[in-house]
Amino acid sequence: MLVRGSGIAHFLENEIKMRLLSGSLAVSLICLLIWTFALSAQLRQETSPTTPILGFTLPHAAAEHDLESTFQSIPSPEKAREWHRTFTAEPHPAASERNNQLADLVADQWRKQGWEDVALRRYDVLHSRPRSVSLEMTAPVQFTASLREDAYDVDPDTKNPVVSGSYFGYSASGDVTAELIYAHTGNPEDYDFLRKNGISVKGKIVLVRYSNPYSYRGFKALTAEREGAAAVLIYSDPAEDGSTRGKVFPDGPWGPESHIQRGAITYDYIVPGDPTTPGWASIEGAEHIAPSEARSLPKIPALPLSWRDAKPLLENMNGAEAPKDWQGALSKRGFAVANSPTNGCCSAIIAMRGCTAAWILRAALLR
Repeated sequence: MLVRGSGIAHFLENEIKMRLLSGSLAVSLICLLIWTFALSAQLRQETSPTTPILGFTLPHAAAEHDLESTFQSIPSPEKAREWHRTFTAEPHPAASERNNQLADLVADQWRKQGWEDVALRRYDVLHSRPRSVSLEMTAPVQFTASLREDAYDVDPDTKNPVVSGSYFGYSASGDVTAELIYAHTGNPEDYDFLRKNGISVKGKIVLVRYSNPYSYRGFKALTAEREGAAAVLIYSDPAEDGSTRGKVFPDGPWGPESHIQRGAITYDYIVPGDPTTPGWASIEGAEHIAPSEARSLPKIPALPLSWRDAKPLLENMNGAEAPKDWQGALSKRGFAVANSPTNGCCSAIIAMRGCTAAWILRAALLR
């Protein structure tokens, strides 16, 4: 399997004048509150102002009922739908111009709603965005992964050209040429099983799947790295999220064949926060360690796959048949025998890293 790229781009761009709402947290929180309020408004039942409340005197209970009635009269399904559309009309990943616009919008709306001391605080943080990504199998057959999700007429947003292809946030960049080995869920016990069967993943590209019980994709990447793998591919098997579970989108809630589960793979369970400021805030002027020294950054390339893109890889592996509980819902698959030249793939994974200005939104009610 070959992974081609231009190498790891490690750099700091302190002059980037981009603002974002960190991890879209504030926007997500607003959406959650809007829907919560709307649901409470729909389901609320009229309560008499004289109904007692445990722990309240009758006068205070009446005042509490009045306050709750006022609060519940504010949200509406129509307004919630309007706000939800505003927040989801365009993709807004971290450091994107759209995310910056939403940060300004939320701050402006909070001021109009009476929040005080509304502020956008700047932090210089390491951010990850891909420059180019590709995955190709060169033997025993030729296959190029699409690394894209299908568009659907029922959901026009899926046709938006701004929607990204497949990538993991904070993946390392790299060139790798190696055999492909299927390692089930990518947890330590799976590599133990491979070792017992005489199969080493050192210097190989491992293919693992999102699993139930759940294990974090960043843990799968770290485990592959510790096992000496050169790269890791993580796909969504229909046994966990797909046609085996029920109807798939757009006819049901489960992931269709092109479904890709994106996300970051930082080892933030080891060192939380910005990888280049371990233990201190990434405020303007703060010291940053080199990304190569960051304990929470992956050292190998990683890429998420749909089960449509993973299926040809699994079907063309010529090793011994995998155990039944490793099979998943795709066709019969096997381990890649060590030093087998017929399990080759080529791919390019390039993740651009840099330091960018992040703006955190906060507000308070002072009275």
